[in-house]
Amino acid sequence: MQGFIKKLIFFGLGLVLLLGVGLMLPAPPRITQSMVFAKVEKDSLLRTVSGPRLIVVGGSNTAYGLDSQMIKDSLGINPINTGITYELGLVYMLEATIEYVQAGDIVVLSPEYQHFFGKFAYGREFLLYSAFDVDGMAPWDLSLAHWENVYSFFPKYAFSRFKPTEYLPFEGAAINRRYSYNEYGDMDVHWDMEQQTFSPFTQISRDTYNPEVMSEVLAFQEKIAAKGAHFFVTFPGTQKTSYDNCEEQITLVYDKFREKDIALLGDPVRYIMPDSLMFNFPYHMVRKGVELRTQLLLEDLEVKLVALNRDNGSTSYQHMVVVQE
Repeated sequence: MQGFIKKLIFFGLGLVLLLGVGLMLPAPPRITQSMVFAKVEKDSLLRTVSGPRLIVVGGSNTAYGLDSQMIKDSLGINPINTGITYELGLVYMLEATIEYVQAGDIVVLSPEYQHFFGKFAYGREFLLYSAFDVDGMAPWDLSLAHWENVYSFFPKYAFSRFKPTEYLPFEGAAINRRYSYNEYGDMDVHWDMEQQTFSPFTQISRDTYNPEVMSEVLAFQEKIAAKGAHFFVTFPGTQKTSYDNCEEQITLVYDKFREKDIALLGDPVRYIMPDSLMFNFPYHMVRKGVELRTQLLLEDLEVKLVALNRDNGSTSYQHMVVVQE
């Protein structure tokens, strides 16, 4: 029995050592060419794009749901689309964005509804690749809440360093590639593709509403204001069938937002997208859907910007931003 316990201890120590080595090894080529590494380019935009700026924060509903050129042409400001995937978790998205926000920026948060239920806002598997491989974070840089949500993915993440297939050229679809985003951060390679078959949401989540996530949003809003920037929340373009299936949970999220002192751009009903305009996921749109969702956002945003201009005694969006600096 004693010998068995010793062997078990040595096996456990060996496993921990192997996981540690995996954590220290550089990301293999297949990962560095995947969409999660698009954050490198998106962070570069956040560092280098000059004002006036509009920063859109969210998951793939923003990546697959905006035409930033339309925004630039309409408002005369420089858009930055930070969206990659909702599996990064809303809390990490907010934390990863705030350091780049400058005075005068317009920050629009477009969170997927899943973030407000259970612990989804604290990330899934992709968070590990983004935090450790892209951002160079240490394990202790992630909060306990994050680790409670992603610890089960850690062995797969660490052992991926030892898989020979991870060192082969990336063969994933174009929509999953690092360099498939345009100069604003929009995913646009699918704009000319045919609609794909996919399953609608039957429910947003099996978990209950998590008020801690709204607290994170409010804290983010306070940090935005402290930097002299402007904060708004909008809602993802959502497939009609999925919306109908999940209306109760979506309405709950909207009601919670309305209870807070947050400037909202439209409401969830306004951003319901016809099934015919969806691409491959309930938040992803084909080109006509992207144009429709962007136009709706522009209309809602323009109302708020006009009001800000009026308050600042300005006649242009550019001056409104500059006056904050």
